[in-house]
Amino acid sequence: MEWISGVFVDGAEHPGYTYARNRYFAAEDFPAVISSLQAAQRTGKGAVATARLKTVENEWYGTKGGEEVLLTVVYLSRASEWERQLPAEVRKEVVPTQRGAQDDMSLLREFGPYRNFPHFNTANPSLDKRCVNLLGQLSAWVLSQHADQLREALGGKSVEMN
Repeated sequence: MEWISGVFVDGAEHPGYTYARNRYFAAEDFPAVISSLQAAQRTGKGAVATARLKTVENEWYGTKGGEEVLLTVVYLSRASEWERQLPAEVRKEVVPTQRGAQDDMSLLREFGPYRNFPHFNTANPSLDKRCVNLLGQLSAWVLSQHADQLREALGGKSVEMN
């Protein structure tokens, strides 16, 4: 069995990190979900998208086909509106400096304590408190910007945090 970066790429019968059987929705629905994430990203408030999809049968996981679900995807990414609100000294350390980074949210910081923020390596996490706190702040801000969308996805219910 071949092992690459935490994922088994052959031997799909192994239950570990094999993604070959992870199919719950029709492949042709994927581009619309990605387009919605990209559109949300362009608003500067983070990549959050909701789609009404139908499941496809997946015998491996026991998923029935044809069931309608409301799927909300929150993709961890830069948020230009959040970045603009950071204190100047933090913004200077976090926001990428490459040409076009203000408009191209795929560009990440290349050096310093916030290198690759917010796409930190989770396979070998060794983040300091500042990185963890900043990541938490970004995540909370993005969720707050999409609160109505998330409430709707939860069936209009409020979620209390303890």
